[in-house]
Amino acid sequence: MTSEFSTSLDVVLMVGGEGARLRPLTNNCPKPMLEVGGIPIVERLLQNLIAVGFERVCFAVYYKAEVIENYFGDGSRWGIAIEYLREETRMGTAGALALLRDKIDKPVLVMNGDLVTEANFPKILEHHMQCKAVATMCAVPFEITAPYGIVELEGSFLSSVREKPLLSAFANAGIYVVSHEAIEIIPTGKPYDMPQLFEQLISNKEKVGAYVINERWSDVGDLSELERVQNEFAVKSRSLRDAKLSIL
Repeated sequence: MTSEFSTSLDVVLMVGGEGARLRPLTNNCPKPMLEVGGIPIVERLLQNLIAVGFERVCFAVYYKAEVIENYFGDGSRWGIAIEYLREETRMGTAGALALLRDKIDKPVLVMNGDLVTEANFPKILEHHMQCKAVATMCAVPFEITAPYGIVELEGSFLSSVREKPLLSAFANAGIYVVSHEAIEIIPTGKPYDMPQLFEQLISNKEKVGAYVINERWSDVGDLSELERVQNEFAVKSRSLRDAKLSIL
């Protein structure tokens, strides 16, 4: 892997995934470059970061890296500095961060590049600092209807029956804040994922933060979700157009 960084890196966007569940759309296009609302998913993320004052972003690239690099270049078109961390082999969602070990001395925001979200990034960083955590994982609340009736047992006896109940939980949002101390434990030169990092930090009794995102959030990981999000933005676009026409 190769990299060139300044010490003022603010954000790392993980954009190297192959997007297997989105084929054939990703046969010649990396997943973060698929369009939602007329622009690539990762460009929408970048615009949100710029809007709240981030100035230096790193793209961790692998699959179809040249498509992303040719489109974004050095970031000057957007008024932001973009650098690239190039993976020669797939390193997972955290493995590439090992290259940052000696490059930064402050917490860095790390995100999957296939997210469509209105999360408040400054608040996430502020929460991380207030918690004095070595790493923070963002979570999103979700509900799912159980496909079966759920029963609860007390020994050999049945205590309750719920027919296909609505279950609530929190999911990993794919947005993290990682400190230098957390990056230190990432192994060099082998695949390593974010859940592994957080499991290791918890096992080490480190202080690990959690931040709940209540704003708009979608992980565009498969064709059905991509279609749903594209339709959502198409409806918004038509509503805005109709509103403008009604004013004329």
